[in-house]
Amino acid sequence: MPMRLSRLTAGAVVFCAFAAAQQTAGDADLFRAASGESDPVKKLAVLDQWTAKYPDSAYRQQRNLLYMAGYSALALEAAKGKGVGAGESAAHAMIDKADTLFAPEMIPAGVQESAWKLAQVEFVTQAHGALATIALNGKDYAVAERELTAILELNHSDAATSYRLGAALVAERDPVKYPAAIFHLARAVTVKGPGAVGDSAKKPIEDYLENIYRDYHGSLIGLDEVKMAAMEAWIPPPGWTIQSVTAITQAQLAAEDKFAAEHPEVAVWRTLKARLTAVDGEDYFAADVKGAQIPHLKGAVATQPDAKTLVLAMDDPAMADATLRFDSALKGQTAAGTVLEFTGVPLSFVKAPFMVIFGVEKSKVTGLGR
Repeated sequence: MPMRLSRLTAGAVVFCAFAAAQQTAGDADLFRAASGESDPVKKLAVLDQWTAKYPDSAYRQQRNLLYMAGYSALALEAAKGKGVGAGESAAHAMIDKADTLFAPEMIPAGVQESAWKLAQVEFVTQAHGALATIALNGKDYAVAERELTAILELNHSDAATSYRLGAALVAERDPVKYPAAIFHLARAVTVKGPGAVGDSAKKPIEDYLENIYRDYHGSLIGLDEVKMAAMEAWIPPPGWTIQSVTAITQAQLAAEDKFAAEHPEVAVWRTLKARLTAVDGEDYFAADVKGAQIPHLKGAVATQPDAKTLVLAMDDPAMADATLRFDSALKGQTAAGTVLEFTGVPLSFVKAPFMVIFGVEKSKVTGLGR
């Protein structure tokens, strides 16, 4: 039973014992039987009998507290794996009957209204906690998600419950729920104050969060922003999400395809450069590139070292990476920045700094302005 409710119950039962002499004999006998019964199932049975026989007992408040004690004891046992069926029913009764059990007219003498309201929150929290534990033990993660969320609705700063909820969402193995799972795990390590987890518990949760985030997102980039969001809300805001590594990859591929369609000559160059700078680049060049005509290339003139040579930037304007060696001398100086389209025959290449040397014919180059 929640500590606050336990104290209230103990005080009320003592008060009821003093007053038992003022009850009818049957009323008093049933009170003694209910308060003295240690088995919560039997206690509730006696309480039901007492209620049926004496619905208007002068000590309905004390009987009400004994009901709470019985339900609470069964829920606690179920959370420990004992009497799960009875405990689950009791936990549901605790939630369904909470407003009736904690009605203003049921406040025992000497108990402050504020304490009574806090006891109700503890009582309902215990019930949801029992149902969540039962669900987790049975691997019914959807029910666990519902019950743990209900606990957080009652106490937004319960970091331990945020962790349990995040872990339950991960256990569901539903990719759609991973952003919410990551959010709750992040909240578990960012909550400050009375509801925060201790330093010794925080480190393993941090490690778990980073592993889940990295697996889902592909890297730890953006995790700090997730933690900031989790500090400001107890559940993910509407529309809030995290991109999965799959979505990121698909977006990148789509962007690359779009770029390749709009700039085919750059796409060809990037593909060639990637192959040549790979570990087996030299073998690939010798077998498949050297001496082969490559059409539809485009680059901007960086420098003109001599009358038969131009150095071009093929992709990045700040990086010269192709040299054109012409079959005959050029007329005059070609201005830097002049864009040329050409068909070239690779003669050699250097990996670092990257440079491909092409043999070209002036007739197969456009943009020279001759």
